Amino acid sequence: DLEIISKEIDRMEAFIRNFLKFAKPAEPTFEIIDPVEVLHEVIQLVKPNLKKNQIELEFRQVAERYKVSGDSSQLKQVFMNLIINAIEVMPNGGKLIFTIRPYQNTELASIENQTRYLSVNIEDFGPGIPEKVMKNLFEPFIKGSVQGVGLGLSISQNIASMHRGWIEGINKPDGQGAIFSVFIPIVAEN
Repeated sequence: DLEIISKEIDRMEAFIRNFLKFAKPAEPTFEIIDPVEVLHEVIQLVKPNLKKNQIELEFRQVAERYKVSGDSSQLKQVFMNLIINAIEVMPNGGKLIFTIRPYQNTELASIENQTRYLSVNIEDFGPGIPEKVMKNLFEPFIKGSVQGVGLGLSISQNIASMHRGWIEGINKPDGQGAIFSVFIPIVAEN
């Protein structure tokens, strides 16, 4: 009984920590970073889970390496959340595809000196995002699975926003999974 109580206390503490992060997230400490390196650090941390769930990785770097102005620990939190979500929807194995490429908003193409973004895409081969969740995907307490409390995507979107970016989630057209894309402004080369 003591072990069960202890685990429940740990779970409640984690919930409260997440809620407090959502309610009052720390201001990011910006520095020039390579988001690909940040992503690789996160992958090293989750490698045991990837191996346990028999999830294979594929990297598609469509472009040269770009730098962004960001808080590496906060971006790690975003990537960690998206990867853990992907692992949870593929408990019997699968594949994660990471695609990193520049993104330019075509709606703003006529504006000079527009911001260019780096798109970091995390593609899974799970069941996709349930339709009932899709409409409110980044709102707090919206859960797509039985695990977690539904704050991860909301917190991640808030972090992306503090980095002058955003996150999008879509189902793949073939119905074989979802793609989450993190958009972060690229630092202009001098």
